[in-house]
Amino acid sequence: MAETPDKARDSRQKRPYEVCLRGALSEGLIAELGAERESSDTILVVRVGDRSELHGFIRRVEDLGLELVSIVEKDME
Repeated sequence: MAETPDKARDSRQKRPYEVCLRGALSEGLIAELGAERESSDTILVVRVGDRSELHGFIRRVEDLGLELVSIVEKDME
């Protein structure tokens, strides 16, 4: 299904971050976090609009009992 122009514009405005979490995550948990699997490891890509949204994502990770290893801002694609 093709993205609508508004949806495509919204995803371009969000900044991508590469998030590394310790341990294997299920596809359901990745979907719950609103992330995409970048590789078969624990590297995810999450797109957030601002620092507040990024901190909310970090709180969700902690609430799920996951160990955050690193977060790196990626170049805009």
